[in-house]
Amino acid sequence: MILTIGKNILKEKMLMLLLVMIIIMSFLSPVFLTTVNFIDMLTQMSIYGLIACGMTIAIICGDFDLSVGSVAALSGLIMVMLEPKVGLAMAILITLVLGIAMGLINGFLVTVGKINSFIVTLGAMTVYYGVALKICNGNPVQSTSDALIEIGNGTIAGIPYPVIIYFVFVAITQILLIKTKYGRNIYATGGNYEVARLTGINVKFYKISIFIATSLTAAIGGMLLASRLGTAAPNNAQDAAMTVISAVVIGGTSLAGGQGNAIRTVLGMLILGILTNAFSLLNIYPYYQTAIKGIILIAVVAADSYYKKNKN
Repeated sequence: MILTIGKNILKEKMLMLLLVMIIIMSFLSPVFLTTVNFIDMLTQMSIYGLIACGMTIAIICGDFDLSVGSVAALSGLIMVMLEPKVGLAMAILITLVLGIAMGLINGFLVTVGKINSFIVTLGAMTVYYGVALKICNGNPVQSTSDALIEIGNGTIAGIPYPVIIYFVFVAITQILLIKTKYGRNIYATGGNYEVARLTGINVKFYKISIFIATSLTAAIGGMLLASRLGTAAPNNAQDAAMTVISAVVIGGTSLAGGQGNAIRTVLGMLILGILTNAFSLLNIYPYYQTAIKGIILIAVVAADSYYKKNKN
């Protein structure tokens, strides 16, 4: 049995990379394998990890959403600004509805308007960022609500709420993709759009739904980030799109669509999370960090493309 597990691990290149990173970092930093550091790392990756759940569905369906960072920032601002006026529960509910609406607009422009998703979500990213700047006049908005701050900083048995919420969303996403008709049709649409359409699948519905999924998870992630920081700002989650897409692709979900799952995205998030944590522990300049992450993303996409060409 141990031999079988060992062989399966060797087949999973990203899992091997993760294990190698853990071993190397355990020698380079005595702090790395401590419980405090591990919990801190999971907390750091939980916000973007939650957004990555929606992005996983989108990429499996053959698309992606560049506006998730702006949606997250705008959502955090809306919640923090509404909370003193309407209460926390109502502020969260309104923000969720607005998050869904933003995704619905993107989905309609792509499917009904037949505009390329890259153009739509790039434009949406700029529009939502502009709206975020306008409603707060470019200034951060601090929350005075203890209940709101508790959501982002409270714990259960030492595990932060954002980490618990993240893994709940991972489980929901995985079940949705693997165990439901919706998931099967998402894989079919991403695998071959025309074939899926000809077999009777309502491909437009599924295309719209993935943009709702990305915006909804971005809205939830943005609210969690604001509650964790106690402050909402237009530049919160600025690098979300790059980080989330990187995690999904590094985890093994193909940009061509039709394959991948939420568990693999967790693997990708862990690799990026350990990398970011290692940068911090080893005091590597932030400028280098961004460049290294970009190089890793290019390398993984290139390897994925090379593998597919040789497989065919």
